Amino acid sequence: MADLERALVRLECSSEQNSERHFRGTLIDTGQAKPNFEIILTAAHGLPSNPVELTRSCVVIGEHARSYRIDSVWRPLEPHGPLTDDWAVLRTERRIRGNFRRLRIAQLDQLVGKQMTAEPLPVRLPLLHPPAEHNCSLSGSSLSEAEQSAGLFAHDCRAWQGHSGSPILVSIDEKVLLIGFHLGTRRVFEDRVTLKLGRQLDAAILDAIAAAAGDRRGRDEPVTVAAYSNLTQ
Repeated sequence: MADLERALVRLECSSEQNSERHFRGTLIDTGQAKPNFEIILTAAHGLPSNPVELTRSCVVIGEHARSYRIDSVWRPLEPHGPLTDDWAVLRTERRIRGNFRRLRIAQLDQLVGKQMTAEPLPVRLPLLHPPAEHNCSLSGSSLSEAEQSAGLFAHDCRAWQGHSGSPILVSIDEKVLLIGFHLGTRRVFEDRVTLKLGRQLDAAILDAIAAAAGDRRGRDEPVTVAAYSNLTQ
């Protein structure tokens, strides 16, 4: 799993008060040959709720502090929960230059919640400074049945404030694949523990990625795209 930190990009949003907020995003390999744009998956919390404001105030930061504008966003139109619908798919106006890596997505049948969290599963959350990483795993411990069914999981990877949107990766058949992303933390007072939470990819997110890869027009609500097999490996 070498050099996977090259799939990370920094998102920067500026408000009218000139305050800046920083997020992480994952570059997605859509299977297209040298597209002139990037597809980025990230957590939605902290991003402007208005898609027009998002495209005006947020940029992707590449090498040498180059900024890349976002021209489209896909995310749930009517969120059903603050965690389960905490995701956004972004499309940039142009391809990011430099030594970056795009990640392939695991097949949908490898992303089914309960089978993935039935036992601890070795995973990796890439950091920009790889020596700071350690072996980690995800599970369904301390989560309700409803939360697991909704695609949430707990993990013990190193992550702290500002790491929301970082990819959760797994090695399947000697291929490194994207299965989810880091959302944040939640305190479980009865157990006196702090859980690190992630969100699994599902059909809705894959549909949004497929729509973004094939449509220049941004939408708030993911459109249904039956053929997203080119996204997965």
